[in-house]
Amino acid sequence: MVYLNEWPKSLETFMLAGLFTVGLMVNAAVPAVAGTAAFSKTGSMNTARVGHSATLLANGQVLVAGGWNGSDVSPIFFSSAELYDPVKGKWSFTGTMTLERTGQSAVLLQNGEVLVAGGDGETPSTAELYNPATGTWTATGSMTTKRSATLVLLPSGEVLAAGGDNNRPDTAELYNPTTGTWSATGTMTTGGFGAGSVLLQNGLVLAVGSTGNPSADLYNPSTGAWSATASPLSPSGYVALLPDGEAWSGGAVYDPAAAQWTSDGGPAPCKSCSVLMLANGTVLAAGGVKTVQGNPYPTTVAVKTAKLWDLAVGEQLGCTCLSWQSTGNLQTATEGASIVLLSNGQALLSGGETSTNSDSFVVIATAELYTP
Repeated sequence: MVYLNEWPKSLETFMLAGLFTVGLMVNAAVPAVAGTAAFSKTGSMNTARVGHSATLLANGQVLVAGGWNGSDVSPIFFSSAELYDPVKGKWSFTGTMTLERTGQSAVLLQNGEVLVAGGDGETPSTAELYNPATGTWTATGSMTTKRSATLVLLPSGEVLAAGGDNNRPDTAELYNPTTGTWSATGTMTTGGFGAGSVLLQNGLVLAVGSTGNPSADLYNPSTGAWSATASPLSPSGYVALLPDGEAWSGGAVYDPAAAQWTSDGGPAPCKSCSVLMLANGTVLAAGGVKTVQGNPYPTTVAVKTAKLWDLAVGEQLGCTCLSWQSTGNLQTATEGASIVLLSNGQALLSGGETSTNSDSFVVIATAELYTP
């Protein structure tokens, strides 16, 4: 998941980096559910939360962990976790994390466990493992530095964490699931704070920065070294692999062979929206916020709108600038929701915030399904 263009309203105080992990698990071979593109309600979580991670498990269920209540006055950080059963459309509590955390990253390991690491607040360098078979969490080795960045599973079974350290945004490290320890690896050439990363088909890892000037780096797991590559056209922090082996970030497409970016529609036309690449290579950008002019001051409200990036549609209309098209609206105006791809090709959005008539935001427990 990633929040584009600006942070969710309640996260501006506590979160130093966006969430770039949820929504990166894409399987191009997964068939999409037949039907007209639309959002529909599903069961609500047991706890209203924002800033939580959401991870697709091997059994098709979704693990949601952590987050917080969104209150700047009386903040409460969560250690609780829940499981979503897509067959029943219901949520149930599972084991509690060893620590409260929000803004953390999560990744599914080769052994079926989930590694959760970093985040904001009091636990920025710690990590823990979730065992789906037992529903329990256990602490594992802490990272070498505090960071909130995408976790990328490498073919070796190790996990790469790059960027995300406000003080040293060019650092990176590897997690060894056999030893349960982290070790520093090569230093990035640019170092985008809150970097989003994806494993390319050639075995390299592409990392893009989320703030400041656009930047990109390539990591070679064989040598542990980084090399510079062409910078994306805009900072995004979200990058995903297209079915053809190219990468998408901020409405631009990266060709690994040519090592260059091509603008194909531009950034998502939304602020603080939840972004996910679907199984067919289209990109969903749902919810977010907009500014409404008012007297005496403008206000910010959550929106229901959603857009779908489809390069084929843009090409059919004669301009890739038209690749973003409207798709079904959310049932509830939402910003900052976690988003993850299900095994059946649907997208699950959970939690986040909605705006109220009193010009404020409240954290919600609702969840919705997007059927392509």
